[in-house]
Amino acid sequence: MAAEGLQLLVDISDRLEHAVFDSIINLQDPMMALIVILGCIAYATTFEGYFSASYSVSNLLIKLLQIGFYMWLISRWDMILSVLLESAENLGKIAGGSNSLKSPAGLISDGVDKIFACYAQLVSGFPSSVSDFFAHLLAAVALAIALYGLFKIAFVLFMANAEFLILGGLSIVLLPFAVLRFTESIADKTWGILLTCSMKVMVAVFMVCMVGDSISDAFASLSVAEANEQSISSLLLAACSLVFLSFLMGQAVEFAGAMTSGLSVNTGNIIHAVTPSRGTVMGAGNMVLSGAKRGGGIVLKGAERAGRAASDYAERKIQPWWFRSRSGDTVL
Repeated sequence: MAAEGLQLLVDISDRLEHAVFDSIINLQDPMMALIVILGCIAYATTFEGYFSASYSVSNLLIKLLQIGFYMWLISRWDMILSVLLESAENLGKIAGGSNSLKSPAGLISDGVDKIFACYAQLVSGFPSSVSDFFAHLLAAVALAIALYGLFKIAFVLFMANAEFLILGGLSIVLLPFAVLRFTESIADKTWGILLTCSMKVMVAVFMVCMVGDSISDAFASLSVAEANEQSISSLLLAACSLVFLSFLMGQAVEFAGAMTSGLSVNTGNIIHAVTPSRGTVMGAGNMVLSGAKRGGGIVLKGAERAGRAASDYAERKIQPWWFRSRSGDTVL
């Protein structure tokens, strides 16, 4: 029943996927022209070919092979993106021990049906009277908490797929810069983006496959239980557990991305915080060292100037007044 109300989410997901693959096709021709221009610039700026006797035609052939390889990647980027996305999803399903994967809309639809069935079972066991107002209020609070946790899990799964499609698809604009040695580091970021997004998709799919059946079974058993005070507390605890799982899933996905990109994730817990990368520590150490050198240089220069001033003052004091007058110095 809830699937009819989620048609907008399904349409957005399909629209996003089609838009990304259409954008890849639209960008292929401009990227082909760009890679040819950058290839000409790369060959023109190879100064070894003008001045080095050891430079041969084989170097030009290697550069042409490199340009051709990246042109092939650009022309097949939509296929590569699809293969990587399916591979990440299949790895997540294998790790989670499931043969099927629910979409975010399907996950919400199944979960909402189970949660509202539990809520209807609880409300039907308590008459609508003033004495049972507190029971109805707790049931409504548990319903809101459970829906929040369910939508957060679906949101994490949706965002992992959307991030892979958007960033992975549009990273095609970085590929042409690989043929120019001055900008080849820009093209290297493409593979880092794909690796990070693939890890996020794999972890998100793994978490959904691991907890999806448990969520359905937990709320399905509560929907047939007898409506009493014990069932209200069970529903409230199940809803809080669902929120806990949603936060766990979100943190797991973020950690997966941080592990592959070398970034640090602030979770508010010093025990589980990711330590800074080696490059970050070395960069901070170099900054401190350079600052210390500059500060030491300033102190040494100041001390040297102060010493010269004191020496000049002492010499003036020691010389007699008539000598200072003859030499043209002001008598102190």
